[in-house]
Amino acid sequence: MSELMIPIPFMELMNWIMTEYRQEGSVFGVHRPYVAGEKSLPIFGGEKIETPFGPAAGPNTQLAQNIVASYAAGSRFFEVKTVQIMDGEELSKCVSKPCITAADECYNCEWSTELTVPQAFAEYVKAWFACKLLARELELGDPDGFVFNMSVGYDLKGIQSPKVDAYIEGMKDASSTEVWQACMDWALSNLDKFEKVDEAYVDFGAASAAERTARGEAAQVDIFGEQMKGFAASGDEFSREINRFLSANCFGDYYVRAGLSYAQREAVTFCILAAQGGCEPQLTSHAAANLRVGNGAQMLKELVLQMLPYIGYPRALNALACLRKACGN
Repeated sequence: MSELMIPIPFMELMNWIMTEYRQEGSVFGVHRPYVAGEKSLPIFGGEKIETPFGPAAGPNTQLAQNIVASYAAGSRFFEVKTVQIMDGEELSKCVSKPCITAADECYNCEWSTELTVPQAFAEYVKAWFACKLLARELELGDPDGFVFNMSVGYDLKGIQSPKVDAYIEGMKDASSTEVWQACMDWALSNLDKFEKVDEAYVDFGAASAAERTARGEAAQVDIFGEQMKGFAASGDEFSREINRFLSANCFGDYYVRAGLSYAQREAVTFCILAAQGGCEPQLTSHAAANLRVGNGAQMLKELVLQMLPYIGYPRALNALACLRKACGN
């Protein structure tokens, strides 16, 4: 067995599952996939699970195929492997091998996933998507009858780091991420491989216009402040539609994506608006937003100085003027 854990692309993962099931009637060696009954158990947040057991965070919940195999065996509660700010090769150098110490009680001496945090996130999204498809296609139970529980560590500073924070936000809603879109694209392009899965079912992750608007406006409130509540429905007959598009699309589709923190996104936006020129009101607004999410005035000044050779003196001076206005002096 290899010491390295190598993720399988979603296309290969699903082709493996579907081919094995057609030929052998099994899923990753689980010869008779568990079919849940009608009873379900309530769990936190209004969710429900069809069985009260599943794997705890450990080596067996690092890769998508392990999680899918557990689902086929009857698990419906999955504590996915812990992530932390230390990951990938850096973490592997600190972990004894094998990660399960078999000398006595077989305890797990491995702290968290050996994958990088983005790789771990991708594995969990692929596993969740695969379980959703299999629940319907193989009639294993209610597609909403299982829960993924994330685990993060190991101190507040690490949890608040951009890397782990992006992971947490992505796990809360992965529908705007690249890995989700890759899973969606494969499913929609391979509907002929399924008998019970159709396009309407695969669209389970698509947010409605109202949902996109709501989450976009929530992001605007987080970034700009309470004055943004109701922004999507505000404005006169000329600007109301643009305001709604801004909330739903710019913030509801892009700002809520995993991978970058609000502070990082605002820094990028500040630079783009400064380089674009002619949009000083928006630049002033985003300068203020940068200050609100933790990007200090000195940092923004340094960004302008870094851009100076590329955007020229007039736009750089305009950007500094907008920054002064946002700072109140």
